[in-house]
Amino acid sequence: MNDNSRSALSWLGAVAFVVVAFGSIATAYFLTRPSTPPDTAYRAQQVQLRHELEVKAQATLTQPGRNADGTYRVPIDQAMALLAADNDAFVKFRTQSQPTK
Repeated sequence: MNDNSRSALSWLGAVAFVVVAFGSIATAYFLTRPSTPPDTAYRAQQVQLRHELEVKAQATLTQPGRNADGTYRVPIDQAMALLAADNDAFVKFRTQSQPTK
């Protein structure tokens, strides 16, 4: 019985050693590997794209213009000022936007 427990412990120790060694080598590899040029270029493109989209979104919110469907876009501050000046603006918008029969 004593030989079986020693045999099991030795195999368990060997397996544990292999797992720890593999884990340490894998961790060292992933921490020290240089990032590849395609990864770096992709990340730079993503940052640039996010910046361009943010600039376009801010322009859409702050500058007047015409939408693709032909409606006009009014900046938020002007729209809020219009709504504050005219209490019946919502009623006018609602009656104009309802379909006619």
